[in-house]
This record gives sequence, structure tokens and C-alpha cells, in this order.
Amino acid sequence: MKKAILFEIGTEELPATQIKNITKSLYESLSQKLEQNEFYFESKKVFSTPRRLAVIFYNIKDTTTEKELVKKGPKLSDSFKSSGQPTNVGNGFAKSVNQHIEELITIGSGPDARLAAKTKIKSAVLKEQAPSILESCLSQIQNAKGMFWGAGTLKFARPIRWVTIIIDDEVADGHIFNLKISNYSRGHRVLGQNKIKIPSAVQYPELLEKNKVIVDRDRRKKIIIEQIQEIAKTEMCRPLKAEPLIEEVVDLVEWPKAMIGTFDTKFLKMPKEIIVATMQDHQRYFPVENENGKLINKFIFIANNSTKNKKLIVEGNEKVLRPRLEDANFFYEEDSQTPIESRVSALKLTTYYKNLGSVYDKAIRVKKCVEIFCVDFKASKEITSEVAMLGYNDLPSRVVNEFPSLQGKMSAHFAEIHNYQQMTVKAISTFYHPRFHDDNLPQSPEGLCAAYAEKLDTIAGIFALGKKPTGDKDPFGLRRASAGIVRILVEGKIDVSLSRNITIALSNFETELNHNQTKDQIIRFIFDRFKSYLLEKNMDIGVIKCILNNDSGSIFDKFKQALAIQEFLKLNSSISIINGQKRIKNILKKNTYKEDLHFNQALCSEGAELELSENFNETQKIGTLYLKNKKYLEYLCNLTKLTQSIDRFFLEVMVFDNNEETAKNRISLLNSISKHLCLLGDISELNG
Repeated sequence: MKKAILFEIGTEELPATQIKNITKSLYESLSQKLEQNEFYFESKKVFSTPRRLAVIFYNIKDTTTEKELVKKGPKLSDSFKSSGQPTNVGNGFAKSVNQHIEELITIGSGPDARLAAKTKIKSAVLKEQAPSILESCLSQIQNAKGMFWGAGTLKFARPIRWVTIIIDDEVADGHIFNLKISNYSRGHRVLGQNKIKIPSAVQYPELLEKNKVIVDRDRRKKIIIEQIQEIAKTEMCRPLKAEPLIEEVVDLVEWPKAMIGTFDTKFLKMPKEIIVATMQDHQRYFPVENENGKLINKFIFIANNSTKNKKLIVEGNEKVLRPRLEDANFFYEEDSQTPIESRVSALKLTTYYKNLGSVYDKAIRVKKCVEIFCVDFKASKEITSEVAMLGYNDLPSRVVNEFPSLQGKMSAHFAEIHNYQQMTVKAISTFYHPRFHDDNLPQSPEGLCAAYAEKLDTIAGIFALGKKPTGDKDPFGLRRASAGIVRILVEGKIDVSLSRNITIALSNFETELNHNQTKDQIIRFIFDRFKSYLLEKNMDIGVIKCILNNDSGSIFDKFKQALAIQEFLKLNSSISIINGQKRIKNILKKNTYKEDLHFNQALCSEGAELELSENFNETQKIGTLYLKNKKYLEYLCNLTKLTQSIDRFFLEVMVFDNNEETAKNRISLLNSISKHLCLLGDISELNG
């Protein structure tokens, strides 16, 4: 018979940032365990709130089918003596299956006949198995910060207070980590009943909602968004985009009610970023702006309560926000009066990383890099040098100490307050960009150059210490920094030698290391991110293999090559020349001549051979010019002029001629053609 089963784990308030992952881990583990035990189900629904995790499996088998297993044993010839007496082998097998040897059966015939044991596996009952399945799943859940409580042995994100397992309308018997399983849940702490009897599994969401708990996370999120939009419409304002904040708030409340509060307009004199950080980082409030995009003295918050005491709740939240803003304003005013030079000097007292000096030392290294890199970036040396030294100047500030999310942004504000030119301020504001996938790139050459040097110095320093990322661990964010370098070079259209720049970055460190080896490691590491970038751009895997046959050169240049090859593959003529290179490559694999071969046109004895030689000379001359001017599509299209000559050559000419000199000459010609065809990479890797 198919039924519905509810698993609910009641806890103290779970960390909002962990709920999603813990819930996912729980339902995936439960699904896997149920199927392993042959309790198959048709569908499931997952629920979560700050105080509970729950899953309902619908149309699940409540009993498994009884089965008979046959376990093969040793051959009869090994199991019995000629006298018919069992051997040690036969007795050993019987003992291993807990049967007498007379109870065993024989399978097979002739020389292949062997002993076997029949065992029956009784059907299992879901009601009886559910507690052990849930306990096993809870033990396996990985928590970022687990904890023990009481005398228990389970490590979990927060103490578990109740466990509910109901199969249709029956409660499972037993205990889980010393907690008795029941058919009771709990409502909202303030608005609902403390103890709610769940008559059946399918009634769970409905009964909880009657007790002011919306257990469906997606529905709770939808309600929050709709309520925020409704308030914004009524108040003629708009909330700042904050998807991560919404995701967090959804897991902070069980009965969401959006409300709006106000604060003193005097705080609007502070930079917008500080006001937003105060509300979002500390209070989980939603700042709002007017239709012109200017922040106003209102905020939306999500209460875990009803609107019955709305006035009191709003006043309470306004009262909490005011001292937060007062503190932020005090920190800002104090920092604003501190000369930038003092903060830059204070960086000498802040250790960047063991054996890599202070943050001030890092700023000096970045400055040395940008003074060289600025030429390729077409950036002002004076401005990029300023940016390098001022980019970290907010680290000793009280504002950043209070709001770490403002690191980088406040450096630009302080520079503006102290009357640095706007180009410097603008570049400082994007000093760490791009900080994440799809983040904005710096918009000025100076910003691009400084951000590039900052990331390259970080990677070079950590690699110099031998602490490159391993597996999925990347504590220094080097993969993110490498992805940022790739985006800066490609999307910023910066054509530089990555190898040369890494050498420059490494030369700034006093750490003893093998520079060439470390440089090669960094190049491969960054090119791995470049490969991922190309895949995201839907580049053909053959194209990627073709251009990444070596890690030297410019990333932007290789990107242009990839675009050209991708475009070239759309042409019908590309197929023939790719296949031509494949034929040449296969012939050259059979070459047994070890010495360097030099082509001599005077030795050509066949018309097709002479035609290919002359055609190649002309094609090579034009193609080399295209490559020099980085006209990669034109170079590739020019290669197709060789197609007919190559086809005729293979049709009419015997490469490995009986005359050794003739054979060597033809191999030399094909080798020269192959090298020219593959100047952007081995085109035989392409899907022609």
C-alpha cells in the first residue's frame, strides 16, 4: 500500500545562512536511504523555517517485497571428497551462511555444479524502519558549525527539541538521540500553540499555517517580495535590489509581515553605502530610494509577527536603528578627519600574511607593478601609482572595522574628501573589482591596471609560499582572483604577456623560490580559469584545445584567436583544410627520419608536388603577414587556398618514395605546411 510519510526535526533557531544547505542535505540523504531500503516514493515536498526542517514523501511503499536470494558457493568437486564426505571448503561455506551443509542446494551441472545457499529476506515495514533511517541521515548531515548539547552525542547546527514521524495517520515508535518520536509539532513562538497534534502527514502544512507558521519556504519568499512591493507602491518609493538579503530574511521568519519605518534625515549626510550597510548588515532591513535613485529616510523590515501591534513593532525597530546610525555616523566623522597619509602609514602595522610583510609592503609591490603595467593598459602612471597606495587606506578605518563589506568603497570616499582628482577616486572605488562572477569591471584604464596588479600580486605571493589551492579548498580566493584577471584582460581588451607580468610580480618578493617553476604553476592556474571562461562563452571544446596547446602568450590575443576559429568553423571550406591537416599529421607520424630535413624545390619530380610547393610559398607569405597584423580569421581563410593542392598531392604522389632523398624532401614539405597550418594551434583537434 502507498502512503505519505512526514519527517520533521524541531530545533532551536537555526542560523539563517545554513538552513538552505542543511535542508538540502537532509532531503537528499532521506531520499537516498529510502530508495536504498526499497521504500520507493513518487514525489516529495521539502519544508523549512528557522525552527524546523521537514520532508513529506508522497505515495511511498509502506512495506518492501519479501525476496529470496541465492548465494553461490564453491564447486561440488571442492566441497566434497570422493567418499561423499564434506571438505573444509564445503563446511566453511555452510558456516558462512549459517546453514547446515545438508540444507544447501546445488546449482549448475557437470563440472560447473556448485553449492549454493537460499536465504529469504523478509519484507520490511516503513513504520519500523523510518526512525533508524532518519537517525542515520541526521548523523551524516554536514554542518558548517555544529554543536553538542546536553548528554547527547549528535553534532548538529542547533539543539534538536522534537522529532515527528507520521505515516499517513500513524506515528512511528521509538527514539532518536534520546528524543521520543511523536505526532506533535509546534506553532509560532508567539502567535501559535506550543503543541500541535498532527492527525496525518498530508495535513502538516495546513495545520502549521493555522498556527502562524508558513513552512513552505518558496511561498514565504513570494509573500515577502509581494509585501515589500505593496509597501513600496503605497509609499511611492523603491527598495534597493538585495536578493541575498531576501534569501536570508526568508530563513529568519515563520510568519512574515513587512512594515515600514523612518529615521532622522540628518543621517542622510553620510555616504549611501554606510547607511545601506548599517541597515542590511546589522539589522537585515531594506533601504529605499525615491524615483530619482536617491536614498530616503525610510526602511522596510520583515517582522516575524502579526500586524496587531504594528505601531509598537515599528517604533521598536526605529529605536534599534537609531543608535546603529549614530555609531556609524560617529565612525565616519572620526575617519573623515584622519589624514589619508596617517592611515597609509598605519598599514605598516597590519600584517598581510606571514612571510609576505605588511599591507603597506603589499601596496608598495602593487605600486611597482602598475608603474610597469600602465604602459600596456594605456593608463596614467601617476594615477595608477596613487591608486595602488591608496587602495588599502580604509583598512585601518573604524568604518571598515564595523562594516567589513565596505572595504574598498570607503577608500574612494576618503580620497574624495581629501580632494584627490576624480580619476583617482573612480579607480580606487573599483580597486578589488571584479569581486565575484558578473561583477562590474573597472571602467577606466587606471582602474583596470590597478585591479589587475592587485590580484596578480595576491596570486604570486601565495604561490611563492607554496600554498596554491588544492581540491575544493581555496582560503585565499585565488580562483576568484584568477577569474578576475581573465575578465580584466579579455573584456578590458588588454593585450599583455601574462608570463612577463608574472615574472615582474614574483620579482617583488624576497621569499626564496624557483621563479621559473612558480611562474609556470601560476600560468597554468590562470589558464585553467581562462578555459572555464571560454566554456561559459559556449566556445567549442575543440577550439579551446586548439588555442590552449601552450600557456604562453596573451590571454586577450588567444581569446581573439578562439573567436576567429569559431567563426572559421562556420565556413564550409574549413572542413577540407582541417581534414587535410589530419592526413598530413597521420603521414608525419610514420616519419622515421631523425635528422633535420630541409625542403629543396629543385628535387620536386611530380607536378602535384611542385604545385603544392609553389602554392604553399604564396600562402605562407600572405598568412605570415595576416598573423603579424593579428588578422586571425583572414589567416585561417587563407589556409583554404591549399586544400586542392593537398588533395591532389595525396592522390598523385607517393610520400615515402623508394628514393630516400625524394622521400625526405616530401616529408620536409609536409612538415613545413603542417607547422604553418597550426600556428594558432593544432587545427586537427577541430571538429571539421
